[in-house]
Amino acid sequence: MNTVEQKKAKILIIETSMLIDHLVHYFKDKQWEVYKATNDKDINVILQESSVNVVLLNLSDLKKEGLVFISMIKRKFPSVQVITINSGDQIHLSIEGMKLGVFYDFITPLDLDSLINKISEANLAPC
Repeated sequence: MNTVEQKKAKILIIETSMLIDHLVHYFKDKQWEVYKATNDKDINVILQESSVNVVLLNLSDLKKEGLVFISMIKRKFPSVQVITINSGDQIHLSIEGMKLGVFYDFITPLDLDSLINKISEANLAPC
């Protein structure tokens, strides 16, 4: 068993598009625990009760609200790693997210294998 497999990923996906359903299904097939949220109340509850290691947040859909979510997550749950997905025409959101402490930022189109690798890295990252 390799190091990546030793710690089961617990992932919170924050977004509003159809991509979420595809990712949830794919991640559950990997035996990862997956939670979904679209608002700050749900985000807080899930992070407090579920020991989530990694948050996957779609900046393309959430825009500035996504930055608010990142700020709140890093302030209240500093050990949680945040990975963002964004489109190339909104790179300013990616830059702001990185300033807030985002672990990694993906620009669409998304390479699923790279995403899986970064989630695994974030899952093992020190607090």
